Amino acid sequence: MGADYIDYMITDKISSPPETLERLYSEKVIYMPDSYFVNDYKQACQYVNSAPHLRPSRQSVGLPTDKFIFANFNQLYKIDPSTFTRWMNILKRVPNSVLWLLEYPADAK
Repeated sequence: MGADYIDYMITDKISSPPETLERLYSEKVIYMPDSYFVNDYKQACQYVNSAPHLRPSRQSVGLPTDKFIFANFNQLYKIDPSTFTRWMNILKRVPNSVLWLLEYPADAK
């Protein structure tokens, strides 16, 4: 990304082979053990990115400015009780952190 506000890149060794690509990233690279795949249900909607030059602030999306933000934008059906428990254990072990989840569908909230 080359942005000073992005500290880490989460990827896998297929998408970002360490021997050829890691040196090109300004971010610290974190490798997932098997694969990395992210998508966003809003990407299919034209109006979502109508102002791509505007990056929302933490405050504008309801996030604290003084905490480490973990984010998981998977669909609700992928966050079962076991996964949620793991996230809660991570939050307990990382002081001053919060978990940002996708609020889609409405039941997620």
